[in-house]
Amino acid sequence: AKKEYSLSGDDELPYVSIIVAVRNEEKNIKYCLESLNSLIYPENKLEIIVVDDASNDTTEEQIKSLEIPKITYLKNKSNLGPSKSRNLGIAVSDGKYIAFLDSDDSWRPTKISKQVEVIEKAK
Repeated sequence: AKKEYSLSGDDELPYVSIIVAVRNEEKNIKYCLESLNSLIYPENKLEIIVVDDASNDTTEEQIKSLEIPKITYLKNKSNLGPSKSRNLGIAVSDGKYIAFLDSDDSWRPTKISKQVEVIEKAK
């Protein structure tokens, strides 16, 4: 069972957008996205936006095979580079906070909850 995190009640937690720009990462993308699916943060306060920068391997198939409902998948028609891909993710995001994860990396389950707690307490 997935543990939920509560700063001061889930209703007060900010919405967080996680943006993953990816290109030809068929070997790493599943591990990356599975780490995001394991985050201890309310699912209704989190979105994952994956921007595929015109991969020409099986990256798209790897992403879609995970069936993680909170993923929004976008694919560039041509290679635009990581910066433009991240900016596209920002343009469609709804989060109060935006976090970037490289497609060949992963996060610990408490990363977002701890960061949000620090930011919110610093206000």
